[in-house]
Amino acid sequence: MAGVLLAVGALSLGSLSSAFSLDGGSRAVAMACSQARVFAISRARTVTVTFGSNHFTVRDTQLNQELLHGSVPEPVTLSSNGVATFSPLGTVVSPVVVTLDRNGETRLVRVGFTGEVEIE
Repeated sequence: MAGVLLAVGALSLGSLSSAFSLDGGSRAVAMACSQARVFAISRARTVTVTFGSNHFTVRDTQLNQELLHGSVPEPVTLSSNGVATFSPLGTVVSPVVVTLDRNGETRLVRVGFTGEVEIE
């Protein structure tokens, strides 16, 4: 009986761990975008967020300086429709959608014209 409960518990924890990796990755991307916006406003400079297949980089374009970088937990992958470019006013040149995928399950991180960041 204990073995059956342990097996069921292990399966449940495994699926929770996978869900946490997708949620954690979404929060990390959203936080990086929010921090990029704050950097742009506080430094009065253009700041970009670029996305790779499993990582992101925040950069001050005028100083060509990396301000922040991070990655999402495996097996989560990233794709985006472009670079998030924050103006010194905190707005973006064009809205950006970042899709995080984990084996067919997805989350979206959206950056709107006003620089507001949302997780869907």
